[in-house]
Amino acid sequence: MGSAIDGRHSSGSGESPKAQLGFGCAELFAGHASQKSHELVDAAIEAGIKYFDTARLYGHGQAERILGQLSPSKRQKLTIATKVGIFPIEMTLTWRLRVKTANVVRRIPGPLTRLVPPPSPLRPRFNAFSVDDLTRSVETSLRAMKIDRVDRLLLHECTPEVAQRPEVLDFLNGLKQQGKIRSFGTATGADATIEIAQTAGDSFDCYQFAGGFGSSTLREVRAVSNKVLVTHSHLSSARDRLPKGVRLGDLAGVEGAEDVTIAEAFVALALAKNANGLVLVSSSRPERFARLARLREIKAEALSNLQTKLVGLMNGDQPGQ
Repeated sequence: MGSAIDGRHSSGSGESPKAQLGFGCAELFAGHASQKSHELVDAAIEAGIKYFDTARLYGHGQAERILGQLSPSKRQKLTIATKVGIFPIEMTLTWRLRVKTANVVRRIPGPLTRLVPPPSPLRPRFNAFSVDDLTRSVETSLRAMKIDRVDRLLLHECTPEVAQRPEVLDFLNGLKQQGKIRSFGTATGADATIEIAQTAGDSFDCYQFAGGFGSSTLREVRAVSNKVLVTHSHLSSARDRLPKGVRLGDLAGVEGAEDVTIAEAFVALALAKNANGLVLVSSSRPERFARLARLREIKAEALSNLQTKLVGLMNGDQPGQ
């Protein structure tokens, strides 16, 4: 069995290799949702998922802290990827006081209501790729997760120009030499990923991008790079293309995978297509992780049946056809 960081494994069954599953941590929140977040993390670990993908942005900045609350024995068994380049919303004390004051004043009838505008909504800060921002982001992530080293650091929503900046590459290579990261890569859009892989491919260890059903991005990146490929968002492009009345939770109903839902079929095919890579999944229901882990066991013939079924559905076939 290979490392979860590169997805390689040996099934020993004669079947073609499949990707490893990774847990996308975007929906891990603290506060009142903390208990549910811990249940999701525990369920993913119990299902055998060892690769956890998070970011400073995720969970309004709290997802990394949720992982930091794992016991050291659990955390040491995981491969953790996080990201730099986007800072989460920061609800400072000054901002909270401003909101409270504005809300109080606007409840008082009279001219003050018109003079005091509602507080501006907070937004994440994108394109934070200066060396100072990168340094602050990495140090914050390490403290939040209570670790000394990140297995993989990704440039979050970077452009090809950012990915080729000498100061950014020097910073990343410096972190690797210091032992603060094991590898680094990009996590950005399809077109940007393809361009980066073509022009700066040897600089990075990994490319992460959306890999929806029918997308050519995986094939195009693989054609120019032998690096680790991580795909996500396998259902987002499918929902709107399914025929009316067909739901992702419906059974696909094909021989060899009778209890597999349509949503799970998309993930199963992603695992087969991204051999020796990683496929990120997420769920709001802990019990789903055990089902997702079983998808790697589906045989080649059943996978072929699932693909035929999904292609038909995406082309407008109705269930039962």
